[in-house]
Amino acid sequence: MTCTSLLTIRISRPATITVSNAISPNLACQTWLRQDKLLFGALVGTISPNLVPRITQSKTSRDAWQALANTYAFPSYGHIKQIKDNLKNISKGSQSITDYMQAIKTKADELVTLGKPLDNENFIVT
Repeated sequence: MTCTSLLTIRISRPATITVSNAISPNLACQTWLRQDKLLFGALVGTISPNLVPRITQSKTSRDAWQALANTYAFPSYGHIKQIKDNLKNISKGSQSITDYMQAIKTKADELVTLGKPLDNENFIVT
């Protein structure tokens, strides 16, 4: 068994150390594993509850982070289309003008983050 974590992608430490044929636990590895569990708990605590099942089978915080990255790092056509449709269907309703404009800006910013910014002509509000 080796110790790996989110912070150390290329470094691994053995769980035990052998010195003069005597096997003893690697205390650095135990600290490492404890910190990794704290990182994993922080990840679980900061993501949406509906995403938690995607990472519960992960053995390390790095595995959890990788599972999230593999799922969400690459924008799909469907996701981009959904954001554009949401943007098109935003209505003011009973919201204040500030909240209404913030909702529009949030959706536009999501598209920028995904590498699909809208042209200025698309921001004309009718």
